[in-house]
Parts: sequence; structure tokens; C-alpha cells
Amino acid sequence: MRSPGALVPVLLSLAALGHGSSLGAQELQGLAVECARERPDLLLRCQDLAVAVRAHQTGLGLVATGGAVVPGNASTLGRRVGRTPRVALSTRLGLAAMNVPDVLGGVEVPASEESFYVNTAQIGLAVGVLDGFSLVPTLGGILALDLFADADFLFLPGSEGYVRNVGAWGVGGRLGILRESFTAPGITVSVAWRNLDRVQIGELAERDPFEMDLCLSARSLRIVAGKDLFGLGLLAGLGWDRYVSDVSLELAPAPSPSGEGTAAGDVTRARDLGTTRRLLFGGASMTFLVIQISAEVGWGEGFGDLPGRESGGFDPEDSTFFGGVAARITF
Repeated sequence: MRSPGALVPVLLSLAALGHGSSLGAQELQGLAVECARERPDLLLRCQDLAVAVRAHQTGLGLVATGGAVVPGNASTLGRRVGRTPRVALSTRLGLAAMNVPDVLGGVEVPASEESFYVNTAQIGLAVGVLDGFSLVPTLGGILALDLFADADFLFLPGSEGYVRNVGAWGVGGRLGILRESFTAPGITVSVAWRNLDRVQIGELAERDPFEMDLCLSARSLRIVAGKDLFGLGLLAGLGWDRYVSDVSLELAPAPSPSGEGTAAGDVTRARDLGTTRRLLFGGASMTFLVIQISAEVGWGEGFGDLPGRESGGFDPEDSTFFGGVAARITF
């Protein structure tokens, strides 16, 4: 098991994620060029498809990661009397607004914007591993450590081209800066790794203009602070996500030069297509003995446009919103 100190390099590397936007634009440009390599007349269409890959990547990644890694909680769990770990079980229902180019049903270039919501159901488990240490009686939980894991199910709307619903799983650790006390707020820093099942958008067998597959993973950093005020718990946080996908994009077959039948469709593949996103979120909770009910809302920034793509239509720099409600029991 890694010590709390071993998490520091990971946190520093994740904090630098916001500097990768130019590299992400180059990767996206390469995907569009490769898509149109055999059919240069489709370059503008392929640019929209490349931006659609990024839009689905960031949207689905946001649905899976959400805000606080333990719903409604800004402090590490710690250990019970007798040194046994404290355990928290939670369930969360979340949603995120998805803004994507309408490349499936639209024909204009650049593509117009399509907006919809994606819902998720999550079950989570967190365990207090280390109590940390105290400077004074009211300033404790320093370098306390929790480990957590969760499983998600994403409900993807077939009307937007998704072929099936998908599952996701995540693991991570949460390091205590301060544990909440009568005079001090709870402050934690967490890292998480999440993977989604393969996502398919469009289906050539159903006469869609393309078929897109995404194998998506996400690395997340969250900094959360919170305080219980007369029975009402409040928290606020900021975060950075890094999404990485292996992409397969197949265009519908083109008419053959002879006019008889069709030529084979073109398949474009890209590995480790990555992008980053910054988040802000906040929430409130009420605790009833060992059961806590909480709600959360958040904001996620957009991403950079493809260099040379025509203006108008879908704007990838538009921000988006997410939220959820959760129940947690701690024992």
C-alpha cells in the first residue's frame, strides 16, 4: 500500500493537467486528417466528427466522475474506537448535461448543437485506513487516508445514437488535510482512476452515416472543503479531470467509382486521445443518526475548438453542468 506521502507526486502531476490543451488540439486535428485521408471531400465532415469524439469523451467522463468522491463528505472517515476502520456505503443518482455536434442526424457543416442529459446510478464504498495525526485537539486528521471504490451504470439515450447502456468502475484514495471539528472545516484531497465499458455511437447496420467506438478512462483530482453548520452540512470543491480514449471511427461506405455497389468504408483509429477539464462544485447535506442525505451541483468548462474548423454551429468552448442526489450510511 502506498503511504500518504507517495500520493504527493501524483497530485502534483494531476494539478498540471490544465496545460495540455494545445496537445489535445493537435491530437484532434490528426484524427480529422486521418479520417479524411482516403476521402478528402469529407474533410469538413471529419472535423465535425473529431470534435464530436471530444464532446462525447468529456461529457461521458464528467457523468462518471461527478464532484465529491464520497457524497456529502469533506472529511476523511478515520477509524473507530478500538482502531477498526470506519466504513461508508453510498448510493448516488447523478446527471450531466451533454452538448455535442449533431453529426448523426444533421447534414450541415459545421454541425449544429445537440443538447441532452445522461443519467447515472452509482454504488460506492469508502474505508478509513489511517487516522492521521493532530497538531492540537481541534486540528486533527492531518495525512489521514481513506480508500474508496465505486461502480456506476450510465443510462445512454438511444435517440442520441448510443447503441447500449454502459457500466463503469473506479478506485482511488483520499488524503486528509484537516478533519472537521467544532472550530475547523474538513479539507481533503483525492485522486481517482475510472474506466468505462466500450461506448458505441451510431451503427452502420442501421444505416447511420458512421460508427464510433470509445474506450474511455478518467483520472481525477478533487480538493474539497466543508463544514457542518447547525445540522446543515455545506461543502465546496474544485477539480481537474484527464480523459483518455482509444477511438475507432468508421464512415459509411461510399459509392464505388463504377456506380455498381459501394466501396469499402474507411476506418480511423486513434490511441490515447486525451483532454482535460476543470470543475467547480458545491453541495449540502442533512444527517439523521448514521444516515446522510445530500445534493450536489457543479460546473465543467468546455474544451478548445479544432484549428481551422469553420465557425458557427456547435461551440465546444461552452461550459456544462452536472448534479446529483445521494444517500450515505457510515458505521
